[in-house]
Amino acid sequence: MGFSTLVFLFLFLPSAVIGGQIFSGRPRVWFFLCISLLFCLWTGLYDTCVLVSVTVLNYAAAVLLRRKQTPWIFRTAVLADVLILVFFRYAPEGWEVRFPLGLSFYVFQLISAVTDIYRGEKYEGNIIDFLLYTGFFGRLLSGPVIRLHEFHAAERRTSAEDLFTGFETFLLGLCQKVILADRLGGSDQQSQSLLQSFCGIGEPCLDGFCCLCAAAVA
Repeated sequence: MGFSTLVFLFLFLPSAVIGGQIFSGRPRVWFFLCISLLFCLWTGLYDTCVLVSVTVLNYAAAVLLRRKQTPWIFRTAVLADVLILVFFRYAPEGWEVRFPLGLSFYVFQLISAVTDIYRGEKYEGNIIDFLLYTGFFGRLLSGPVIRLHEFHAAERRTSAEDLFTGFETFLLGLCQKVILADRLGGSDQQSQSLLQSFCGIGEPCLDGFCCLCAAAVA
């Protein structure tokens, strides 16, 4: 489910805004977790299972690090996150492994969270809070990566001023995507296909060629 689809704009987003205003405290956390999992499930059960599994793995490391800040636990958790990212990014084509939704963003976010806890940051949240921190739908597709102490889902209801500012920012980003990014992206793909067919070069060489052109222009 993309942010520019009709289902998101006219069904999902209004429901999230209204629910966020109605609920507060722990019910608000549960509401946002359910709606974030629904957002992920809309893409597929596969993406949701990967999200939950990686989160549980890092939460287990976070619990151990809260008890005792052991270097080998921290290093093992970070190494596991990196290996997960490498596996899904560079798995052989014959394995038919699809890159999960938002994996890059929430893996780096989890590394940030585990690092903060290892350095002694206090964190009293449970697995529900940690899962919402990882899979909150507003950041799942394109970030940004935020620190663990910066995420406060149950803290307060959104003010009218914040709602207006958020709506204005979202509308501006939506217009930029639909009017500029989608059109330029289509033109870029057509240009790459034309250049690849004309020169007979592979995709890695084409990417390198494009990077050299960008560097020359810069």
